Amino acid sequence: MKGWLLAIVYIVLIVALSKIIPWWSVAVIGVILGVLFKGSGWQALFWGFVAGSLSWLGQSFYLSNLNEHLLLGKVAGIFGDMNPFILLVLVGVIGGITAGLSFLTGNQARKIVDQGKP
Repeated sequence: MKGWLLAIVYIVLIVALSKIIPWWSVAVIGVILGVLFKGSGWQALFWGFVAGSLSWLGQSFYLSNLNEHLLLGKVAGIFGDMNPFILLVLVGVIGGITAGLSFLTGNQARKIVDQGKP
């Protein structure tokens, strides 16, 4: 499956299921989709990072926008005079790292299983 298509499937699944599954389940979904990805490890890491960053950043911005960024400003205030939107970027990076590593884990697991086949 193509990387960009897998990234879109991941984003749709995460956005659709985010209300009913715990936050760490995004890694489980990433591993499952990583098994389906037939590219290299670097490509799996890249597309997982892109998909995770976009889904977490998009959801965080949407939820923050619902309360006019009040909570985002208060949480950013905990870290000093941090710009609240830098905090959104950090959330996106954390989501990207989580998804990228889970895609990579699934991709490498598939390769290990494929090596054992005759």
